[in-house]
Amino acid sequence: MGAPVAIYLYAISEQLCVFPGCVLGYLLAHELVGTSLREAVAGIGAALGISVAAGIVEVVLDLDTRTISVPLSLLYCLYFKRISGLDWRRALLVIALMLFICSYITYWAVVVDAYAVGDTISDMYLAWPGMLTQWGLSAVAVAALWRPFKEKMPVLLSRLPMREDSGRSVSVGTVWVLPATLGVFLLYASPENTSSLFVGRIGAITMAFLAFALFLMVEYFMAIWHIGEYYSALIEANELSHRVRLNNAYLGYLDERLEETRRISHDLRQFVRVLDDFATRGDLDGFRRYAADISSVVPETSLRLCQNPSLNAILVFYCDEASHQGINPDVRVEFPEDIPFDDAILSAIVGNLMENAVDALMEQAAAGADPASLLLSVRGSCLPGSPFVFAVDNSVADAPVVRHDGTFLSTKHEGKGRGIASVRALAAKWGGSSSFECRDHMFKASVMLPERLGPGAGAPGGPVAGSAR
Repeated sequence: MGAPVAIYLYAISEQLCVFPGCVLGYLLAHELVGTSLREAVAGIGAALGISVAAGIVEVVLDLDTRTISVPLSLLYCLYFKRISGLDWRRALLVIALMLFICSYITYWAVVVDAYAVGDTISDMYLAWPGMLTQWGLSAVAVAALWRPFKEKMPVLLSRLPMREDSGRSVSVGTVWVLPATLGVFLLYASPENTSSLFVGRIGAITMAFLAFALFLMVEYFMAIWHIGEYYSALIEANELSHRVRLNNAYLGYLDERLEETRRISHDLRQFVRVLDDFATRGDLDGFRRYAADISSVVPETSLRLCQNPSLNAILVFYCDEASHQGINPDVRVEFPEDIPFDDAILSAIVGNLMENAVDALMEQAAAGADPASLLLSVRGSCLPGSPFVFAVDNSVADAPVVRHDGTFLSTKHEGKGRGIASVRALAAKWGGSSSFECRDHMFKASVMLPERLGPGAGAPGGPVAGSAR
């Protein structure tokens, strides 16, 4: 090959400038969406092997470092996008951060090389000082940033609004532009001729710029973290408002039923007097005719779908909501008055699944779908000595979006559906199981809780989440 071994090491080190970004990015993909650790490690190993090969090719063909590293970096980014399951805007935010980290480390390596070796290495690859600096800073970056990436980055990505959501023009979809711009600037502004750092005050300006760039990025990510917190609070407030509206609607529904019951009770007194008169006079035919007339006057009510008061109230409310849209719910449940489960847990599970189903049907009806073609099937049982089983099937126009880890993206807000996530978490916490699938334009959700409810068949209780999709 002709060139000294050291030259190959220097070139390989330059190509490995992307390595800390690959490690953090691919492991983040594993943590974020449950990508297999094997696939993430395979990506890191492939990046390492490709970088070594690229360094050798760089020396053999006498190419500029960036001629090879830039196209390879694009390949690494596409692989990250594929295994992470992120949309492009969120993926670009992570990629831009990786670009900044790698470019920042490379710039420092060049500066350290210049000050350690002087201007005797003009237009050469990184020398030993720069190479060791790059390896050291890469290790420090991975060690220092892994925990924040593991704990904070998934939260940040889930909170940031990347598109207009639910009619609100709140979007920071271009949040990746600043770190990407700084990264590109650092990559292409690094001195190709190290002697230039010793001209006038260029060296001092370079050091000041590096310090400013780091400060700017820290402040920048603190700012978008607060934006994410604000947006998350906004979503929670909107969901709370939605729950309050539902509760108010349910209270109004109960008031209407109570008023209707009072009216029926008042009318029944009059009916009884007339029937009593027919009976006193012995007019049996008149008694029968009047009794038949009464049945057509007294409205039918469907206040009892099951014996359990809490679950019956939820089922009646959502079925009534569907009926008002012309949808005919098919409900067959057997929930006795006393169920050996925590009412709050069952209410959260039944309420979330019923709300998701009815909301989906009402959206389709509002979009012009024929209510007669919309299906809502509700099944459930909790017989003595048997587990609690509840299933809801509803028509859907389009299949919901499912991420790599099996979570469903919400149709109401940015991010994953909270209602389904809540049901899954409750079922898992209390030793049960849940299933969600979409097939033949029907979304099918079901939950099973064992007879002895509790974490590992322990005592009832625990946290309850109650938000919708």
